[in-house]
Formats: sequence, C-alpha cells, structure tokens
Amino acid sequence: MARWALAFMAWVCLLGATSCKQATEPTGDGDNRILALALTRTYGGDGYTVVHPVTELGPGHGHPSDSFSRRRQRVIEQLQIPEVDAASLVDAFIAKNRQSVRLSLPSAPEDGYLVDYDEEYDRYFETGGGGWDRLYAENPRVRGLTSVSLPLWDRESGVVLLYVGTLHDGRDGGGDLIAYQYDGQRLKTITRVNLWVN
Repeated sequence: MARWALAFMAWVCLLGATSCKQATEPTGDGDNRILALALTRTYGGDGYTVVHPVTELGPGHGHPSDSFSRRRQRVIEQLQIPEVDAASLVDAFIAKNRQSVRLSLPSAPEDGYLVDYDEEYDRYFETGGGGWDRLYAENPRVRGLTSVSLPLWDRESGVVLLYVGTLHDGRDGGGDLIAYQYDGQRLKTITRVNLWVN
C-alpha cells in the first residue's frame, strides 16, 4: 500500500468486515467510465488531484471495536434513496470492494485527475520526503490526494455507489460514500454519507 495512502486505510478493514489484500485484476471499462465521470472537475490554474492507483474504502472512524453491523445500518439509514433497497445496494457495494484492485483508468490531468501509477508522489511522505509542503512546492498543479473504491452500478435503478476520499494536507480531508444517478452518460449526485473527516 502506498505510504501517502496510509491516511486512507480501509474503512471496512478496520472493522474486520473485508479483506484488504490487493488483487491483480484491473478495473473494467464500465468502472473506468464511471470513475472518470466522478473524478472530472475543474481546479484553478489547470490543477489536478493525485489519485491512488489501488482502490480503497477509506479509514475507519470511532473505536475499531465498533461492530460493522452498526456502521452498515447507519450508512443504509442515511442513504435515503427513494424506491431503492439501500441494504441490498450497500451489501453489493461491500461485496464488490472486498479486495483492493489496481486501477486501469487513464490519467487525465486536463480533466482534474492524475492516477499515480508509478507512485512517484509517495516519496513526499517517506522519511525525509518533505511532506505536504514539498509536494505542493514541487508540484504547483497538485490540489490534493484522492482515493476511490470500485463503483457499484445497479442497472435496474440506475444508482451508482462510490467511495471518494480526499486529503488536501494533514488536517483537511474527508471521505464519503456517494450515491449517483447514472444514465450511462452522466452522473448526478443523489446523496452522500460522510464516513470520515480529518
């Protein structure tokens, strides 16, 4: 796991609900289309976020001994998607994200994201690497670090669930489970459940 990504330790792993082993299977084209839409944004000065090359579900919050069942229930209650069985959707999302997967999404700095396949940005968070200050000084277009899960697309309802976590420095960040409406072309945010705040 990349050193800078330690801040994004798997939310589900801390709760003991899933395995954190890295899988070698890359993301598929359908997942890549959804991820590209979710990551595309405009930053000032042609900026971009650096995306961790392996999927994650974010860090835990609260005491690690808290039961996953209780957190799962809270997420389900907060999703509030009309005419959608949130419990089934959340369970399918968790099942799809049981293992971390290496992204195969092409980088698109012009669309606001660069996938750090070479893990060159990790060096800033190694001992003596200079941390956030050096990262931003040497990479003025970088606007933060981002971690994503695999998206779950329920074709029947058109709902997509996706975890997106972002850090802007050691004190500013957060991670959400986001529900989108997806028509095969565009994503429209329905709701989000905050999983952690830094």
